[in-house]
Amino acid sequence: LGCKFSWTMAHGEEPFWNNSQTLIQVDIDPSIIGRAKPVSLGIIGDCKQFLTQILEKAKKSDRVETREWLEELKTTRQNTIEKLKKKLEKDKIPIAPKRLIKDIFESMDEDAILILDGGDISVSAAEQIYDYNIRKPLSTLAATGMGKGEFRP
Repeated sequence: LGCKFSWTMAHGEEPFWNNSQTLIQVDIDPSIIGRAKPVSLGIIGDCKQFLTQILEKAKKSDRVETREWLEELKTTRQNTIEKLKKKLEKDKIPIAPKRLIKDIFESMDEDAILILDGGDISVSAAEQIYDYNIRKPLSTLAATGMGKGEFRP
């Protein structure tokens, strides 16, 4: 919804985005749809209005059983975490950015404050932050870079 698939969305690439999934992109600007990543369905329109219409339709539909799908998501997430952990165990020089994030998170106190400056390092932090006993972000991690966030009244 209103996503340009920039670095804040990991450029629409794995592991955040499964390249075989059906992708529906909604944006008020037609030039954004499908520009950075191919989409299965592009919808030109206001996201708020689109969501309102979808919610109305969903309320009229029968509930779909999702337990099996949620278990599949948990398994996929765990497999992704295990792959990442294997990469993070390597002591290569120069240090890999994801390994740097791991080392920083492991050295932080629970009440430490983390400020991310933006760029790919924020994406690497987003991949790992929930695996550590540290403060969680006060944002969506979609606009956490300093001076990056937008204000729209």
